[in-house]
Amino acid sequence: MIFELGSTVDTKNNDTVDFNDIENKTCVDVTDAELVSIVEALLFASGEAVSLKKLAEVAGVGLRRTKKAVTELSAKYSACGGIALFESEEGFRLATKKEYSDYIDRMFGSPKRRGLSSAALEVLAIIALRQPVTRAEIEEMRGANPDSLVQQLLKKELIYCSGKLDKLGNPGQYSTTAKFLEMFELKSLGDLPPIEDFILF
Repeated sequence: MIFELGSTVDTKNNDTVDFNDIENKTCVDVTDAELVSIVEALLFASGEAVSLKKLAEVAGVGLRRTKKAVTELSAKYSACGGIALFESEEGFRLATKKEYSDYIDRMFGSPKRRGLSSAALEVLAIIALRQPVTRAEIEEMRGANPDSLVQQLLKKELIYCSGKLDKLGNPGQYSTTAKFLEMFELKSLGDLPPIEDFILF
């Protein structure tokens, strides 16, 4: 989801920051234009979502100025170009716009399929839509042993063991990660599409 303007932003720790209550202290003498470029460089170099708090800390400026820089950067990319500023629960990141996804897929292959088989995508879809879920529950839904596929998804950091079920053997329960949300360009689990969108044959 593309960043939208607002008076509050959720930080990486899921705390709501009210910018009207934050004192705007500048630790580094940079202009507003330079700060926009600094934020842009940090997001580009990171390659993943960065929280507003982290951007402010690294840039050495207050959250208020950092929020303004993010807003200006978002407007810049919204106006033109093939890049957009996206917001997720983890923060902000730069990514290609959806309207150019066909061209990206031609060059690199679909990100939803890149390194994942249809069977792995099926297991991932089950976990995403039924989480937290155990291996036995996945096997019951698929009709096949998911152990190797679960291990593959764990290695790719798309899922993690989020707890133990309070029953005989204390089987592990699996949930999706923030990396999963980024891969499918989702802001939160509430934006999950139908299961058919995960499985591409």
